[in-house]
Amino acid sequence: MKLSIIIPLYNSEKFISKCIESLLNQNTPYDNYELIVVNDGSTDGSEKIVRSFCEAYKNITLINQDNMGNGAARNTGVASAKGDYLYFIDSDDYLSKNILNNLLEVLELYDLDMLGFDSQVVTNSDFDTAKPITLNPKGHQPIKGIQFIKESNYKAEVWWYFVKKSFFKDSGIKFYDRKFVQDSYVTTTLLLKSNSFLYLPIDAHRYRKHNNSITKNQSRKHISKHINDMFFAIEKLSDLTNGITDKDCLKRLKSRQESYLFFLLMRFPKSNVSFTQLNGFVKKAKALQVYPLKNFIGDDYNGIRYRVLTFIINKKIALILFMLILRIKHKCFNK
Repeated sequence: MKLSIIIPLYNSEKFISKCIESLLNQNTPYDNYELIVVNDGSTDGSEKIVRSFCEAYKNITLINQDNMGNGAARNTGVASAKGDYLYFIDSDDYLSKNILNNLLEVLELYDLDMLGFDSQVVTNSDFDTAKPITLNPKGHQPIKGIQFIKESNYKAEVWWYFVKKSFFKDSGIKFYDRKFVQDSYVTTTLLLKSNSFLYLPIDAHRYRKHNNSITKNQSRKHISKHINDMFFAIEKLSDLTNGITDKDCLKRLKSRQESYLFFLLMRFPKSNVSFTQLNGFVKKAKALQVYPLKNFIGDDYNGIRYRVLTFIINKKIALILFMLILRIKHKCFNK
């Protein structure tokens, strides 16, 4: 079997049908790939919907487990995967139709560690067809993942990539239970270890934005959890940067680290995180050489707004006063 597509599932009854249908509406035989749906303790009708697909299609497997989070569900899927390659897709997203065979052909042609492609942000289920391109696999040459990191504003989310299963397992990578932003260090680790990576400019994936998504959750508790996990990502990326000698790659990763600190701080006023904790984050970031921000302003983030905010952030007293003003303002307008 060529490919295992792993779908963590939690209370996604509105979207899971479209996700699965898009994965079945492909131009390759069903025995070439499998769909592993890991039901992470759903309490809605998601499981029932998936069971109906399992009865109709032999290449779909449903695994039920107690709620342990998206990362744990992915790990469960990897443990059961039979394919030579892995692909992780969220249950509210979907793929372009008739795109899978093209990607599988490229994987086989070059025996890649990883294959990257494009994604489009959508708000509905109508964008089924990829933009037409001339796909000439022999016109592309694999590179090392470290080269891809330093030459592009690479995407960290796992749904941008197919990954060879043996390479994934040899890397020692596992997903964490109940951690946001963990793709930032999982994908980066894989790219740094990859000796055979290829990117294709084909919009295979659809990222659906909707009101029920995690990114739309504006509760103070949720934002506080997100902030803590973003700082965990900063620490994990520091572990990766310690052994890197390529200056361009190191600069890119430092810029990525600093971007997480920047957006962590921008979310602070809406959170329950205390000023004592904030001070702790800044001290730790300084020890990790992530603060003050030296690499944030550049190709990825620029412009007057980012420059002004970076100037304020880099002055600790100004940062604390600015955060205090923003928190008071947020509380006043959200009573």
